[in-house]
Amino acid sequence: MSFSSDLMYRLLVKSVKDYAIYMVDRDGKVLNWNEGARRAKGYSEDEIVGRNYDIFYSPEDRAAGIPQQNLETALTQGRVVLEGRRYRKDGSCFWASITIDAIYDDNAEFLGFAKITRDLTEHHDLVSRLEYNATHDPLTGLLNRAGFFKRLETDMAIQRPITVFAVDLDHFKPINDRYGHAVGDAVLKAVAERLADRLNMDFVGRLGGDEFVAVQCIEADPAAMIGMGLAVTKEIRMPIVFGQHRMTVGASVGVAYATGNEDNADMLLARADVALYQAKARGRDAACLYGGEADTKPASDRYRR
Repeated sequence: MSFSSDLMYRLLVKSVKDYAIYMVDRDGKVLNWNEGARRAKGYSEDEIVGRNYDIFYSPEDRAAGIPQQNLETALTQGRVVLEGRRYRKDGSCFWASITIDAIYDDNAEFLGFAKITRDLTEHHDLVSRLEYNATHDPLTGLLNRAGFFKRLETDMAIQRPITVFAVDLDHFKPINDRYGHAVGDAVLKAVAERLADRLNMDFVGRLGGDEFVAVQCIEADPAAMIGMGLAVTKEIRMPIVFGQHRMTVGASVGVAYATGNEDNADMLLARADVALYQAKARGRDAACLYGGEADTKPASDRYRR
């Protein structure tokens, strides 16, 4: 490469703004710095050249020796490609795509490592938002049907003790009809907050309309489960104030718990559903524990639709 072409190449690399491109030596000391690195990490060339690149890692990663391990792997394998959190001069972190290449001259003499880093924060945040929106109810912020079943199936797969509370609001439709959907939405959000924050639940979901479901991951105790079901009805029955409106809704609660390895999420929700209808048949504003051999297939379909 001629001097002029080499100079042009170096100027090109230094002017790149979307990628942090720089070299480090065998021990990780920064040898040069481009504009993209300054933008991504906040250091000027004078501030960073000569310092060890491990400054971009977390204290935990540095203590574990990960920066040097990455260089050793690149030296052995020729290249390392990875993603992870890296840190800026101001202490903030960003999600980055990192490539480390071992660089040799024409005589196969090792020169150092070329590091290329791209800030993926926006992409990572977008993926996180899409994943969140796919599994959460937009009105209440609770898990939606898909998110709830995913969480329930995960917990059941590791055989955690599971108790499910199927909750259906009583006399919610008249509130919507009388006050409108804005007030109805406020009631649903209030119920969601009470289930998620005021009761000892591990996770809560909204399956649609005025149907909620909550889970406790504790050993099954029939008396305690009924007590919690009644606590749910009591909490929901507390007055809800929205603007000038003061409203009260009730709730029917069906309770069921996992009984063995043969259980699955559909079966468990179906049992809770059967118990829920028993509670409604008893006059509503009640809690019932599943304990019969009723056919549960129709109820299961109700939850998976």
